[in-house]
Amino acid sequence: MTRFRRYEHGPCPSCKGATARHLGFGRFRCMGVGCNQEFTGREKRRSRLKPRNDKRAAKAKAEDFGGLAELVRAIPCVVEGCGKGPRHTQAHHVVSRGANGKAFVPTMDYEGGEALATIVGNLVPLCHGHHHEGHARGWDTFNDEHEFVVRLPGGSIGFDTIADCAEHIGKVAITRGLNPVTNTWGER
Repeated sequence: MTRFRRYEHGPCPSCKGATARHLGFGRFRCMGVGCNQEFTGREKRRSRLKPRNDKRAAKAKAEDFGGLAELVRAIPCVVEGCGKGPRHTQAHHVVSRGANGKAFVPTMDYEGGEALATIVGNLVPLCHGHHHEGHARGWDTFNDEHEFVVRLPGGSIGFDTIADCAEHIGKVAITRGLNPVTNTWGER
C-alpha cells in the first residue's frame, strides 16, 4: 500500500498541487495530475522567511546598547573571583529588553519625601557561565549567592547586587562624556 501525505511546507513549486509523496531524506514527488516533479521541502521555506531589515536591526541595537556597551565591553566579569576578561563577557540587561530596558532606564529616587527622576545604567558585563547561571537560577538567588566587583582602570568597587553595578557603570559612563539620552559619546 502506497502512503500519500499532504506536503507540509506548501504546494509543489511548479503546479501548486498540495499532495506530495514523501520519498525520504527531505525529498518529495508531486502527485498532481501530469506533474510528477521531484523537489525538496526547502523551496517554500526560503520564500516564507521575512526579509532582514539591516537598518532597523542596527538602529535597535544602537538604542539597546550604544555607547554604554563600548564601556561595558571593556570591563571584565563583575562576579567576584571570576577570572574572565573583557573579551569573554556579555552585556546583561538588568531590566530586560522585553520590559523596555534600554542601555539607560529612567527611575524615581525618593529623598526626603521628594521624588527625583534619574537615569541609571542598565548594562552589566557577565561571562557566559555567570550570565547563563543568572537566567537559569533566577536573579534574586544569583544576587544572594555572589558578591560583585566593578574593576575599572581607576580602581575596584564592590557591590551587593547586579543593579548597583549597572548603576555605577552608568554613572562612570556619564562622567566620561556619554549622553544618557542619545547613548552616544561626546554630545551634551
